[in-house]
Amino acid sequence: MKNITAIVVMLLSSMTAAMAKELPEFPFIYVGGSAEKEVPPDMATITFTVEVQDSKPEAALDAVYKRGVELIALFKEMGIPEHDFETYNIDKQYRKDDENQKISGYEVTQRFKVKLRGLTHYIPLYENLLKMKNVVDINADFDIVKRKEIEANLMAEACADAKKQAENMANGIGVKLGSVYGISKLSFDAIGDRFNAPGYFKKSMMGSDDRSSSQIIFAPATIMLRNSVNVIYKMENQR
Repeated sequence: MKNITAIVVMLLSSMTAAMAKELPEFPFIYVGGSAEKEVPPDMATITFTVEVQDSKPEAALDAVYKRGVELIALFKEMGIPEHDFETYNIDKQYRKDDENQKISGYEVTQRFKVKLRGLTHYIPLYENLLKMKNVVDINADFDIVKRKEIEANLMAEACADAKKQAENMANGIGVKLGSVYGISKLSFDAIGDRFNAPGYFKKSMMGSDDRSSSQIIFAPATIMLRNSVNVIYKMENQR
């Protein structure tokens, strides 16, 4: 019994030591900074599917092929470069009757993606797709050409926001803010878990790649770009 007790005590001691190593071994401040900006979009990516159902696979395949030829002709007529639209492999599925489980027909589909540099053709193209037979699952995502540049500026603002928060916290408890011990776009999970806040800063990161999506014909006036950062600061001796 004594041996078992000793083993349990050793295990508990090891677990405690392992958990302690997850946190910095000095006084610290843990903050998350964020920044966001609304900007007008100047790009759009439209995705959709051509879908045909028929009792004969040859007929369904032929209808999908003809619709695809019409669509490519439309893209070229609107001046959309070939490298800005993509077509994917044609897929075929069969359908069965619920009663006798015999094949009753076939469904043939092909997925398309069109990138618009500028929104001049967005509404005319979307309207054409809505009017076409066998075109389904139409979706539009909006973005901006200078996304990387703006996100870099937002990251600088997020870092400044984190530092300001840390300074306010340090001033509030009468200590000096020290150097940066750790900085990451991802959360420091061990710290969040130890303070019963797992994934707290993960949530704020969800918006860093936020692209507006719309099912309506009108393009949004603006889209929101966000960036965030998590920082661990050392705390210096009290003043």
